[in-house]
Amino acid sequence: MVLVILSATIEVSRESIAPNIAKEKAIKTLKWLSRTSVVLALCVIVLGAWVRLTDAGLGCPDWPGCYGHFLGVPESTQEIEQANEAYPERAVEIGKAWKEMIHRYLAEALGILIL
Repeated sequence: MVLVILSATIEVSRESIAPNIAKEKAIKTLKWLSRTSVVLALCVIVLGAWVRLTDAGLGCPDWPGCYGHFLGVPESTQEIEQANEAYPERAVEIGKAWKEMIHRYLAEALGILIL
């Protein structure tokens, strides 16, 4: 009889431990996501200020890419000429375009992390 009670106690203990481990893991993951989101949000804010102060806010006239490039900015002479023809009101400035795109990439990462 003592053995049956002891075995039942062990089974109950195992069942109560498993949800606690899963709950602790979920809380740990949520804490990591929260902290990472806050740090990334602060980075996006600081980079946004940097983009604004360096007058790079219109470094890329289109969205989500930059002068027709989804990743990166036009860097070769041919790409720059094509971009200048496509966007005559805004000449290509590679430095400003990269600053804008780095800010966009971090903001996109933050959006994905939050979702």
